[in-house]
Amino acid sequence: MRPLADLTGKVDAAKYPRMTSDIVALMVLEHQCQAHNLLTAASMNYRRAVYLAKAVDPDADPDQEAAGRVADQAAEQIVDWFLFTGEAEQGEDGVEGHEEFQKQFAAAIPRTGEGDSLADFQLNTRLFKNRCSYMIYSEAFAALPDAVKARVIDRLKKIFGSATAEDSHAEIKLPERQRIARILNETGVW
Repeated sequence: MRPLADLTGKVDAAKYPRMTSDIVALMVLEHQCQAHNLLTAASMNYRRAVYLAKAVDPDADPDQEAAGRVADQAAEQIVDWFLFTGEAEQGEDGVEGHEEFQKQFAAAIPRTGEGDSLADFQLNTRLFKNRCSYMIYSEAFAALPDAVKARVIDRLKKIFGSATAEDSHAEIKLPERQRIARILNETGVW
């Protein structure tokens, strides 16, 4: 089977904005799907751990036991994904996508007074200019159990509030960390 250059006659494409795919939109979708998977798993696993802890000892503080460990592990995974840890390089020439998608996508994400946003693309070397996911504004993130969300926010504050980067996030240099901290502060994340 060979790829189709045109879908005319094969699919009713009238309801789609264009007849081609957009690599940037697909990369954003991939990031967003994995973020949702991590946020959902964190929420479910933490709630399950709390339920089990309460079933064994109704008076115990679940965050001091297994539920706390589950929250710590989930927060670590979420932070790593939100900071694009291990993100594949875009190659020598980067990637190109349709400007329409990029403009509409960026318009939906909060901006600072200076115009900075977590939705600013940088397609030469990586997907986004600011390596902190726009998913921090999502309903899925807002719905995280407080214990997990607090750990994520605390970890981000530690990473972006420090003059020196942690080894696990050393690729995010000071100017970018300061810019991201300002974005998160001005857009109400903390």
